[in-house]
Amino acid sequence: MKLPTIFVTIVLVSAVAAKKFYVFKTHLNWHLAFRDCEARGLQMATINEWNENHYFRLAMEQSGTLNEWIWISGTDLASVGNFTWMTNGRPLSSIYWLWFPNEPNNYGGNERCINAMLHRTEAKWNDLDCDKKLYYACEDKPSTCDATVST
Repeated sequence: MKLPTIFVTIVLVSAVAAKKFYVFKTHLNWHLAFRDCEARGLQMATINEWNENHYFRLAMEQSGTLNEWIWISGTDLASVGNFTWMTNGRPLSSIYWLWFPNEPNNYGGNERCINAMLHRTEAKWNDLDCDKKLYYACEDKPSTCDATVST
């Protein structure tokens, strides 16, 4: 049985790349959400800078998920306390991150995955048990570029 899915596309265009966020209004745990993004030819959402967070927030607003937690690709499953973006293995930027106050806190010793919720004008982050079932966000996989530069 195929689950019905509602998604919203928001396009972020910057000097570096274009990014589309898709918010899926199906409740899945973090692992299944990650796999579902991959099965769709996408990857779970990453938020590396203010502009990306701004457009991610717009996707949340337009999808009607203002008061919902949404899985994004951050996790510390590889090393407790060292959060990385699972989609690319990079650590969360020390320059840009947007945790709720007193987060991450690994409450109960099993909060290893990151979710986001709209808070005032920004999507803020929280660590949560990966087995909780939430909505989730994906994005297009980055394109590879075969560019040849000659002098």
